[in-house]
Amino acid sequence: MKLKKLLNEWLGLSKSEINGVVVLIPLILLLLLAPSLFRHFFSINYHTGETDKRLLDSLTAKIEQGFQEELLLVLPPLERFNPNNLPLEKFNQLGIPEFLGRRIDNYRNKGGTFRVKFDLLKIYGFPDSIYRRLENYIDLPNSVPKRVRREEEKPVLPKRSPRLPKKDKLTEKLITYNLNTVDSVGLKSLKGIGSSYARRILGYRKLLGGFHSINQLKEVYGMNDSLFVAIKSRLTLEENPKLERIPINLATFKVILAHPYIDFEQTKQIMNLKSSKGKFLKEADLFRITLMDSSTVLKLAPYIVF
Repeated sequence: MKLKKLLNEWLGLSKSEINGVVVLIPLILLLLLAPSLFRHFFSINYHTGETDKRLLDSLTAKIEQGFQEELLLVLPPLERFNPNNLPLEKFNQLGIPEFLGRRIDNYRNKGGTFRVKFDLLKIYGFPDSIYRRLENYIDLPNSVPKRVRREEEKPVLPKRSPRLPKKDKLTEKLITYNLNTVDSVGLKSLKGIGSSYARRILGYRKLLGGFHSINQLKEVYGMNDSLFVAIKSRLTLEENPKLERIPINLATFKVILAHPYIDFEQTKQIMNLKSSKGKFLKEADLFRITLMDSSTVLKLAPYIVF
């Protein structure tokens, strides 16, 4: 009763308002104390035992092991390989898609050869990701050493008959062929040139965009000095041969890289020079390609249009 009297005197509340306040005060106190009372009478102890921890660690390890085993099943084991002689069916085992394997095989059948690792990127559509995965397993050098002479596949030249009458030698008429237009039949008529050599010469001619010098035959895979000397007198070139030229200021990275005289790093430098220094305007500008020696620049120049 004293509380009601105090409320009436201090706050000037009516009797009904005082009764409401008297009811609300205990309810408010109960709500404030409810959490503490609940924890005191209904406490729950959470405990993670060592057994549970070991079980979780075991499950995690099994999940990681299963994921690693799945990766091993998807990615085939890698071993060193040479793309010049790898059978077609083996490319797929290395993780190379079947359609890319067929492109590589067609490239080889047309006389194309891979001289350095980067040459794989000359295959249209060959992904950089696959190249990076296989790079350390490609059995080819990173760059071509200067003045390499390959002695394998030496041709067996027929021996001259000592009994051949002199008049036959004098009257023998030798046919000459234009190196940029001769076909495989004409090439195989030359001493020491069979189907394999003819295919390589025609393939290299296509990659170059045509020959501007007879001496470029020395760059064909397997061509040695003795064979070159034996056939060069039967081959000719016009004074200004018609070549397939690269518009260097407009050409894409892949178009430039496809030329046999330009490797991957040199192509990157050419693209960077175009961006930083501007267009190549004349033959002398090609000497800005510092990664290319001067003799290669001179050989390349006839294939460039500015």
